[in-house]
Amino acid sequence: MRGGVEFERPNNAPQKESPLDVEFQRIATTIIIDHPMEVYQRLESSLKVGDQRTDHGSVNKSLDEAETNCRLAHRLWTSAKLEYERWCLDNGVVFGAMRLEATAVLQREKENKLRNKMITDADVDAMCSSLFPEQWRSQEVKRKKVELMVRSMENLTECWISRCRSLQAMLSKQR
Repeated sequence: MRGGVEFERPNNAPQKESPLDVEFQRIATTIIIDHPMEVYQRLESSLKVGDQRTDHGSVNKSLDEAETNCRLAHRLWTSAKLEYERWCLDNGVVFGAMRLEATAVLQREKENKLRNKMITDADVDAMCSSLFPEQWRSQEVKRKKVELMVRSMENLTECWISRCRSLQAMLSKQR
């Protein structure tokens, strides 16, 4: 309280969620893939025309489906990015608890004059890996796998963009 006037602080205020426009909320809901593995397998297997690459009708059909698959691949990538963010938020509790304990140990070392430098994030990470070796390793490997999966979904989208161009070129040469 300053000068008899009380200012509301964001941390003390009841949490209110800012609503998203209803129409955009509906779009946001529909762009998320419900069965990612099924879609992923379909997109991976559809990248090839196969032996029918010289057949005008087959190439035309593949081109007809390619842009839809390109859009689907982008939706899958978007869904993967969302899942990564969700995973990070959910696991923030686990990482936070490990980091708090590691920081407390490092702070005690500093107070006991066993450490004379400032505590860095790298120091906290190193202490986490010492205090919680299995859990820390497991979480870090899982984080890397999810990051790489997101990058792979991005690459799949790029492959479908390229596939659209390749099919257009194949079709134009068959005429």
